[in-house]
Amino acid sequence: PPRPCQMFLSYDKSHLGVIEHEHMLTAFREMGQTSVAEERLKELDPDNDGYITFIEFLTAFQEWVGVEDEEDMNESKNIIEVKCDDSNQQAPKEEKKRKKKHKSRSSGVRFG
Repeated sequence: PPRPCQMFLSYDKSHLGVIEHEHMLTAFREMGQTSVAEERLKELDPDNDGYITFIEFLTAFQEWVGVEDEEDMNESKNIIEVKCDDSNQQAPKEEKKRKKKHKSRSSGVRFG
């Protein structure tokens, strides 16, 4: 099964470190979950700022699939840096400016 980190990166089509609503809605349509897309989007983006941070994504993911035990849940709340193999994804030049602008939206999570 896919890991949350790889899933998050696959939905971050703009390579900004956040998932834009339009990209997540497209993913829900592709998965055949159009009927629950708006409800799921509210769960993924509780502050409704238009961007889903990795922490928001991970929190919703854990609620949907559960966690193995209380210790795992406590550890996930302390995530500061996430290491993912993202070597195949390069941000286009026009997106680099947007990435700087939205850097603060990534909740301090760095992908490297």
